[in-house]
Amino acid sequence: MAIPTPVSRLRRNIPVVAAMLAILAASAYLRYANLATNPGWDLDEGYNINIAWNLSQGRLQMYATSFAFVQHPPLFYLILAPLFSIFGADIAVLRGLTATYGVLTTGLVYLVGKDLVSQRIGLLASALFAIYPVAIMHNRWGYSYNQLMLVSLLVVYFGWRSIRLEASDPRKSLLLAGIFAGIGMVSDQEGVALILGVFFLAWFVGRRHFAWAAFGCLAPPVAYAIGMLSVVPSEFLFDWAHNLGRVTGGSLLAQPLTMSIKYQTFLEFDYWIPLGLLGLFLLPATRAKTLTLAFFVLMLTTVLIIRPVNPFFRTAIPVLPFVCLGLASTVDRGGGHVYEWAKDAVSGAFSQTVSRLAAIVIVFLAIFAPLAAVAVLDVVEVQTSFRTRIDDFLVKAPGDAIAASRVVNDLGSPRDVALVSPNSSWLYSMQTADLLQAVAAEGKGTAFYPDNMPDSRFAYSPRLGDARFVVLDRFSELWSKEMPEEARIVRDVRANWQEVFRSGEYVVYQNPRR
Repeated sequence: MAIPTPVSRLRRNIPVVAAMLAILAASAYLRYANLATNPGWDLDEGYNINIAWNLSQGRLQMYATSFAFVQHPPLFYLILAPLFSIFGADIAVLRGLTATYGVLTTGLVYLVGKDLVSQRIGLLASALFAIYPVAIMHNRWGYSYNQLMLVSLLVVYFGWRSIRLEASDPRKSLLLAGIFAGIGMVSDQEGVALILGVFFLAWFVGRRHFAWAAFGCLAPPVAYAIGMLSVVPSEFLFDWAHNLGRVTGGSLLAQPLTMSIKYQTFLEFDYWIPLGLLGLFLLPATRAKTLTLAFFVLMLTTVLIIRPVNPFFRTAIPVLPFVCLGLASTVDRGGGHVYEWAKDAVSGAFSQTVSRLAAIVIVFLAIFAPLAAVAVLDVVEVQTSFRTRIDDFLVKAPGDAIAASRVVNDLGSPRDVALVSPNSSWLYSMQTADLLQAVAAEGKGTAFYPDNMPDSRFAYSPRLGDARFVVLDRFSELWSKEMPEEARIVRDVRANWQEVFRSGEYVVYQNPRR
């Protein structure tokens, strides 16, 4: 029997290679086209830009406050900061990074699906992820959770390889799974789910190699903790205590009900999600199914403990590839059943060949035509504007935001302070802060800032009286409706400050005493 050569294997795989190239091309187009302004700019993107820009300037800082990388660990910003040094601190650079994570995940979904189940499931899952509207939209936003999404799949991929090599030598795969789990932890706090998953995997699969997995898991977060403790020890410990209090607060008796409600809102966010979850249970009854479900459940539980995911879904981005793996299983199983049913239904009236062709047409109309319609709608939204559940919180008229920033930049100097919404803060060439920091500087807790933050945490004063400009917009209006201290500042500005510019929703006020 002839031994397959690389050339013969390539020829045999040409259809698969061509399909993957087409899928990756579609994924890239849907994530890169018109990226800078579509969808609208979100406040988390402003925070991310400011943190990474400060890091590129050698500062551990988020606007006016020192930043110990607790709420958002440092790896995402360590990757983004050099890009800002090269290309400038701009939202297009931030979104280019996270969109790239989306394209890379499209390819990795294929590898994971192929190794865990079959090549057909891998191709289906990859194609579904490429056109999944929720994935496209969130990959286009500059969220750090996109990095964790890619890392999570790498953990599952190497975790599965360790299972396949259990009888021989799983150490290398366990170590790599552990390292990527540790990288996940220094990408975002949700990465703790990956570390727990690898610990369980190593204990049940290769217990004698547990130390390899533990070393890989713990090395990155331990290095991160040592680094922060050596640079900003008091801030690091203070922020950890505050964040643990936020996550673990509330009645233990109420937690089951709270988690049930959060889980319900997760399922209701998008109809692909329950179909994908169903498909995860339809995977073949092998250890691959157990591994996939275990990591999905661990990740989703961690996400829901942190916060609800509707309408702000960004924290749940890492579970989207799992949804597509499950949906591929649903489509595969459903397509097979529809084909057999349709063939049997028409076989009495037509020949076998005609019955098969009719069944194929019915499968296409029932399953693949709706998916083609989804892809067409994706293209329309990429070329026009994405409709989101959080449109009220986004910058939808960037021209007005830019116009307001130009007025402020022309009137002020780099040492002045401007209180602005985070979702357009990088446009200002001076010291910026948001209304939350203005309240926190007065010693009052608000949102994710605790009471009595020490003055030493502020690199410059974001107090209202020390600011030269305040820019109010729709987002500040929404904040002031929910937060009484922010509402007090907005009322003070409108009553006592001088309006110097207005464009659309943006109103620029100047402090008459400065």
